[in-house]
Amino acid sequence: MRSRIFLYLFIFAVLYIIFQYANAKGVYENQESQIENLKLNVERYKSENDSLINVALESQKFTLSSNAYASEYFSERGVTPEEIEVLIEDAIIGRNKADADNDLVPYEGMEGFMRINSIKVINNKWILANFTDGTYWGDLLLDYYISEEGELTLTTKDQVLYPKYD
Repeated sequence: MRSRIFLYLFIFAVLYIIFQYANAKGVYENQESQIENLKLNVERYKSENDSLINVALESQKFTLSSNAYASEYFSERGVTPEEIEVLIEDAIIGRNKADADNDLVPYEGMEGFMRINSIKVINNKWILANFTDGTYWGDLLLDYYISEEGELTLTTKDQVLYPKYD
């Protein structure tokens, strides 16, 4: 009788150990797969981050201050690129009116008045600008010229209005 109890206890202990081993092995494999997935995510995010940094660096090439030829054009006239950018931005954003469309935008506002939101001076000749009426959005390519007297002339060269998606 006593030997049978020890035999049952031994069998129970062996079954318990096998159960614990199988359970621990499953948990370990699950954790290993999660670690592998997280490592893949980290690598993917690092590559996306590197791509975003590269895009940001590439976009810096198309600025007035990073364009040596355009900067030289203005420095010969005794003006810095930063002063030109401020002058242009003030002139363009100053054309936004509370009760009318901006005259540089060749579209009439459908849901409000068309206003220019932001600009980017590319070089000594061109400006990129985006505009909206609150619902519809678009982009402009503007041509500018600054006379010897300091007068700014702006001309809309091309534009695009994006369709509204619901």
